Amino acid sequence: MMTKHMKPWSFAMLLILLMIGIFWNCIQLSQPSLRPIASRVKYPVKDELAVSNLHVRKGMLALDQREFARAEDHFRVALKAFPTDLGERDRRYFETLRMLGRTYLWSNRTVEAEKTLLQALEISRSVLGDDHPDTIDAYNDLGGCYVKKEEWKKAVTILELVRDNYRKNLGEEHVSFAATLNNLGWVHFKAENFEASEPLFRQTLAIYRKKFGEVSPYTADCYEKLARLMVATGRLEQAEQLFRFALAVYERTLDSSDENLALCMDGFSALLHLKGKHSEAGKLEERAKAIRSQSSKSGSLRK
Repeated sequence: MMTKHMKPWSFAMLLILLMIGIFWNCIQLSQPSLRPIASRVKYPVKDELAVSNLHVRKGMLALDQREFARAEDHFRVALKAFPTDLGERDRRYFETLRMLGRTYLWSNRTVEAEKTLLQALEISRSVLGDDHPDTIDAYNDLGGCYVKKEEWKKAVTILELVRDNYRKNLGEEHVSFAATLNNLGWVHFKAENFEASEPLFRQTLAIYRKKFGEVSPYTADCYEKLARLMVATGRLEQAEQLFRFALAVYERTLDSSDENLALCMDGFSALLHLKGKHSEAGKLEERAKAIRSQSSKSGSLRK
């Protein structure tokens, strides 16, 4: 029987093929598809969260620009893309839900705003507690919703809770505390509880003057609200002085198309008509009309 001998070139070829096979197996084992399943489950969650976070950022930008329809779309996509593995109790989820509620609020969709803000608040209370700053912000947004709906008692109850929390945790000179006083004063004014609103406006004014000075839209807002209170309580001379100062500061500090300018002119022109200064009142009315023709977007709580 003839014995076959492997030629040298055949042995070399076999060795090369064996090395290629070993190398290929090493490559395959290094690929994610051949890793244990337990390590792969994180990839979809990470991807979903990245998509959600991206839409939250875009929604916040749109909300800041008062593009409410676009903001709503982004926040809805963000909530839908949020990983189910993390759940609705994840802080990022209910903060996005609150931003959606704020979008509804600022675009005057108060029914949807109340429902969404209540949902966000309840989750925040459950996860973070009643005294957490994010929960207090959620209460504040809900209070703004009740102001829009002119449900004054509910608004006062919630805003007083926010005020007390800010006083305890931020102090009585903090601008957030002052803003809550301002909102409370406005709610009492709208409910015609003038005795309660005046000290709140004056306390807010004192804080804003100290923080921002006289020439500030925050300070002007307080002067304007005090002017409206003066009109409501029959102190017309004081009201005129306050309106003139407030309008002058607004004109120096706000954009010429800002809705707050028009709102101030509305109140001032009504006062001037009461005092028989119809010509000056008419000029203010024309200016307010021109401002509103330039822009109809505003997120003001007062509206």
